[in-house]
Amino acid sequence: MFAQCIPFDDHVRGRIGGNPPKLIEEQIPDDYRFYATLVHPEKEDVMLSIIIHKNFDTLLENKIYPSIEVRVIEYKYSEIGSNTAKSIL
Repeated sequence: MFAQCIPFDDHVRGRIGGNPPKLIEEQIPDDYRFYATLVHPEKEDVMLSIIIHKNFDTLLENKIYPSIEVRVIEYKYSEIGSNTAKSIL
């Protein structure tokens, strides 16, 4: 089952893909790319962004904790940034 896609809405804070939020653009290591952002389920006005290793083979080789190549960054809400270098292309 898949979620129904909704049109872009500036008031919806969670999303998959695109450019990373402005606030975390510089926190993303060079070998990682922005994947998605979610509203923190237990903290008001706090977001969680998921970043993944840019090399898909590395991502697959290191898919089990503690060697997983997926990270989460917690931060206050931030608008979408313009840094395409940190996006998955």
